[in-house]
Formats: sequence, structure tokens, C-alpha cells
Amino acid sequence: MLIVIGETLPLAVAIAFSPLGIVAVIVMLLSRYPRASSASFVVGWASGITLVAIAGYALAALMPDGGEDAPRRIAAPLTLIVLGVISIALAARQWRARPAADDEVELPAWMSRIDGLTALRSFAFGVLLAATKPKNIILAFGSGVAAAAAGLVGAQAIIVLGVFLAVASISMSAPVIAYLIAGDRIRGALLALREWLVRHNSAMLGLILLLLGVVLVGNGIAAL
Repeated sequence: MLIVIGETLPLAVAIAFSPLGIVAVIVMLLSRYPRASSASFVVGWASGITLVAIAGYALAALMPDGGEDAPRRIAAPLTLIVLGVISIALAARQWRARPAADDEVELPAWMSRIDGLTALRSFAFGVLLAATKPKNIILAFGSGVAAAAAGLVGAQAIIVLGVFLAVASISMSAPVIAYLIAGDRIRGALLALREWLVRHNSAMLGLILLLLGVVLVGNGIAAL
């Protein structure tokens, strides 16, 4: 179990470094309903990651089991390798899309519609954003596959998933906790962080996807 936690922690850290997800939380903290909307978004985000991870675990667990050459024993590592290759390809795409130093970068249009979201809609938005971003799908799905490939079931699988979720959601929950403690005193810091994340979003995602692609391919090859 500890080995699987060690293997999936880098994947969780990569999910945690999701600039647009953090920006969404910051926008909600600067909106009309900062506490309810941001907290609901974080819960929705964790729920979306959970759904994808469970899907990966269930798919790998449904593979036939048997001898050393059984399809399941080959399919799970190959799935990790494929996910790693896709991650590296997405990294190259993100890196090419990064803005130049003198380019003007604006918030995505959908960010303007976050202001005023109710708690329920913020929750739904968190689920949607977490479960549909290609990076999150690759990494959360890969973590589920890794847990199933290691033969973890019951409490062990739940503990691995719990640790994974805690790390994957920490960057979303940290600004909310800071706001609950300090209130509007951190408004300036939130604005500055939002602008920095929007400008460097593509470059950050590119580097993260590259590193995690290498990790996924390495884990897959080691498990063959």
C-alpha cells in the first residue's frame, strides 16, 4: 500500500497544480458569496477527481485475473504507458501555447460567469471542471489503475484514494482556509496570485504534464 501511495503522490501533486482550478477558487473568493461558493467548489472538485479515479480502478479491476501472462497483468501497465505518452503529447501542446512575455493575457470568458454562483452550482461546476480536464483524467485515472494493478482492495484502496484526494485538493482548499481565517485582508494577495496563474498557466501545465508523463511511462514499464 505504501508503495502505491508513493507512486500516486506525484500524480496527485500534478492535479493540485491546476492553475485554472485555483483561479476559479480565487474568483469565487472575490465574488458575492465567497464562503459558500468556494467551499462547495472544493467539494465538487474532490468529487470529480474521485469519480475518475474510481473509474480507472474499476476498469483495471474488471480485467481477467490469472497467471503471470493474464490480460489484466499486462493491460494495467500498458494503460499507464499509454496515459504517459498522451500526457507528454499534451505537454508539448501546452508549452507551444504559452503566451509571449509582452502578450496581454485575460481571464477565460467562462470565468466571468462564476461570480454569483450558488453553492449547488459551484459544486456542479467543481465536479465538471475536475472530471473533464484532460490532465486530471489522465492522472486520476492512472492512480486508480495503479491501485488496482497492485491488487489493493477494501480499506487499503480507500486509504490510497483518500491520501490521493487530500493532496490533489490541497491547492484548492488552501485559499479557502486562508480566506476563512483572514477574510478580506488577503484580497490583494489573491488578486496578484490570480494574475500570475493566468499568465503562466500554459507553461506550468506543460512542465507538469511532461514530468508526470515520464513518471507514468516509468511506472508502466516497471510493472510489466
